[in-house]
Amino acid sequence: MNSLSALLRRLPFDVRIPPGTIALIGALVAVTVLAHIVGGGLVSWLVIGPNTLPGLRVTALGLNSLVEPGGSALNYIIVLAIGAFFLQHTLRQMWYGQRNDLIAVGAALIIAPLIISIFFPAIWGLAASAILLTWFAPGLERRWGRQRLWLFLAIIGGVTNTIGALLLWISPSVVGAIAGQGGVPPFGPGPLIDAMLTAFALSMGNQRLAVLNIEAYKLAYVLMAFAGFEMLFSGFASGLMSLTAVVLAWMLIRGMWRPKLLIDRIRLFFIDRRLARRRKGLKVVQGGKGKGDRTLHRDWSPA
Repeated sequence: MNSLSALLRRLPFDVRIPPGTIALIGALVAVTVLAHIVGGGLVSWLVIGPNTLPGLRVTALGLNSLVEPGGSALNYIIVLAIGAFFLQHTLRQMWYGQRNDLIAVGAALIIAPLIISIFFPAIWGLAASAILLTWFAPGLERRWGRQRLWLFLAIIGGVTNTIGALLLWISPSVVGAIAGQGGVPPFGPGPLIDAMLTAFALSMGNQRLAVLNIEAYKLAYVLMAFAGFEMLFSGFASGLMSLTAVVLAWMLIRGMWRPKLLIDRIRLFFIDRRLARRRKGLKVVQGGKGKGDRTLHRDWSPA
């Protein structure tokens, strides 16, 4: 306990969880437990499926993002990697100043969750999602406010779940992967976490991420690539929902959801391309008839 207290005192951010994030995690736990309790046909009102849209089970379009399907040791590794990245400076300081405390906490954080992830994957999946929400949601809530955070997540969840339900209605086989393997269920808070991670990356702008050695905003491209691999090897529907979450979060934060701004950006893109082609056609020539004339003139010829 003293080791954990020592680590918490060294954290470079506020460890207190805002009320909006607490409510979000509470809803995740409550809906997940409810889904495991009710079972049968009632689950179709909580998760999307082929009959969600034709059966007008609209509750699934909102609650689908709050039903944790269960995790694995991979989720555990991802959580540890994210935590180690953001706390690398603090961990380095503790290694030289409080090494025994750091080793004790590290051992507990590695052994206990690993045992849970192996023998109780459903519990670990819920815990891993709660940890990720606790990691990213508080920063957004402090920056945006509780209502704006909830609105952001409601838009992400509503759009991605509607797309997933539409795909399942058209062809239930889209649960499988393009490569013909896997079949990850298209429910859970994955798209919400992807959207929040995208918001975090865009907020950091051009700051470089030491681990990946790229600008922070380019992390969104990495998430898109992961979603593409998920579509190919894990599950088409779940991968497409994750990809939609990243793209939609990008559009919401950049303001590209406004039609006028989107049209202006498209026009600016074509103007830049046109100017680039003209610049390629500019040639610098030496003018003047005299031998010592060094005057330079610009002569443009179409590229």
